[in-house]
Amino acid sequence: IHTCAIEQPDHLGKRVRRLSTSTRDERLDRLAELLRSKPLTKEERRIVLNSLDQFQNIHESDSSAAGMMLIDAVNPDFTIAIKDEKIAPELATWTMVASQMLNLDEVITKN
Repeated sequence: IHTCAIEQPDHLGKRVRRLSTSTRDERLDRLAELLRSKPLTKEERRIVLNSLDQFQNIHESDSSAAGMMLIDAVNPDFTIAIKDEKIAPELATWTMVASQMLNLDEVITKN
């Protein structure tokens, strides 16, 4: 796997999560704006929120695995350092949502 495939969602997830005063809907809107230059439709939002909930449940139930997602074993310079281990599940969740959205055909082809 090329390191960009891992670095991009990590840093995009971190960027979106930094909107700490935002609701998750506002974060999703920002993510859609960054990647697609348009908002999510109701159906797209439903799908992404479903994924977000699933990722959140997984990462909150295993916070050590969530923390491991933030470590780049190939290139430690790309490891996402966090000061508070409690945010690892949330950051891992947003990393997975960012990865999912980065893989949309319209993001890849820009059509």
